Amino acid sequence: LEFNCRFGDPEAQVILPLLESDPVDVMVACAQGSLGRTPVRWADRPHVGVVMVSGGYPGAYETGKPITGLDKPASHGDQGGHEAETLVFHAGAQSTDDGGETPEIHTSGGRVLTVVGRGESIEDARKAAYSRIGQISFENARYRGDIGDLSLGNRGRL
Repeated sequence: LEFNCRFGDPEAQVILPLLESDPVDVMVACAQGSLGRTPVRWADRPHVGVVMVSGGYPGAYETGKPITGLDKPASHGDQGGHEAETLVFHAGAQSTDDGGETPEIHTSGGRVLTVVGRGESIEDARKAAYSRIGQISFENARYRGDIGDLSLGNRGRL
């Protein structure tokens, strides 16, 4: 079993928002060998991350497709007494700033964006992520629709 968690990977993009401690302090402690003596605090609210990819990925895919909807609000209404929130991480996306008022963002890779939803439950986090995905579009965008779906037999902890 292999688990990668580099900063550009979707796994890290779901885990890092849970870190309440200063990440620089944690990294310095790792480098100095003092992590065992460094308090590390984690949030306990569930997060769900869904990757939006270019059509054709992981095979051949086109780039340069304009991405719209990134300017929409990150909050998604009341979910269980709290605002559900989202983050959008850019991976295969590139700004084409032509000096205009708002730079355009285009696809530049296979894994284009990771949309992370946070909520009071996995279902709330999942709804937030998919609600935000519904606001974002680019030609031939693809994403899995089953991430965080506990009805599929994933009854264990996600």
